[in-house]
Amino acid sequence: MVFAKSFQTSDLSPLLEPHSIAVVGASEKPGPGLQVLENLEQLGFTGEVFPINPRYRELRGMKCFPSLTELGRAGHKVDMVAILLSQLSAR
Repeated sequence: MVFAKSFQTSDLSPLLEPHSIAVVGASEKPGPGLQVLENLEQLGFTGEVFPINPRYRELRGMKCFPSLTELGRAGHKVDMVAILLSQLSAR
């Protein structure tokens, strides 16, 4: 397989060393949406974390956005998005 562009490690820096992460499906209920928020905190992630879930206004002391669209409208830029939705939620 031949790629049209030669990638350098700097191209992957937002993925490998993100400064901001949006967590779609963030929740206060036990499950992946809560686990990712807890893991980021426990691992000492120092960047911005943006919980995304229309059911909450705030999660773990962070403003929660109803959608990625609303996060963008608020002027925030995101390096990485973690999508933690059940099959039914994604519809």
